[in-house]
Amino acid sequence: MLVAAGSGVTPMMSMIRSRLAVRPGRDRIALLYSSRSADEIIFADELTRLAKDNPGRLSVTHVLTGRDGRLDADGVRRWVTGLSPAPGAHYYTCGPGPLMDVVQGVLTGLGVPDELVHQEHYTSGADPQAVATVPQEMTVEEDGRPVGTVVVEPGQTLLDAGLAAGLPMPYSCTVGNCGDCMVRLRAGEVTQNEPNCLTPRQKADGYVLTCVGCPLSKVTLDIAGQ
Repeated sequence: MLVAAGSGVTPMMSMIRSRLAVRPGRDRIALLYSSRSADEIIFADELTRLAKDNPGRLSVTHVLTGRDGRLDADGVRRWVTGLSPAPGAHYYTCGPGPLMDVVQGVLTGLGVPDELVHQEHYTSGADPQAVATVPQEMTVEEDGRPVGTVVVEPGQTLLDAGLAAGLPMPYSCTVGNCGDCMVRLRAGEVTQNEPNCLTPRQKADGYVLTCVGCPLSKVTLDIAGQ
């Protein structure tokens, strides 16, 4: 049983992929995923494809806060009880702290033992005091070849905006620790959380981490620039 919001779906996707890769498999996976709008559903196409290719093993329920309102305790409770999970089911949550608190409260109220509930806490985005207050355009290139252009909303990370638009953005941890999302900043200005895994030399050479980076201007990134 997986509950995620925004980029909190990233570790959930890793779990879904690995579980579904075990064939034959008996695991049933259910994902409750909250996004602001349909355009901002990360991994939208892949989630649709995996659910279609694995009927009976994977179910995905989307909550769009712009349409349905914020995911609250009643919504989480209805989702859990409606699926009638097995007594030994494990619950995983990743997203904003208030949502994870809501999920924890619902599960406690339903009598789910604490040892079956797992949370991943993360910090995403740049310093809110430094981020741009207006949308900024991000152009993504690969070895100088245009891949796509997307608008990054205020407070949104480069990675979140790129993934929501279906761009082939590299990433792994999403919290600035691994360096897998490192790209070269070809133009523009980016602010990012500190400390992170970039070395002083990498920063001097123009590399940024998209998972904790936000644009302060129109930017161009080269995803093959490592």
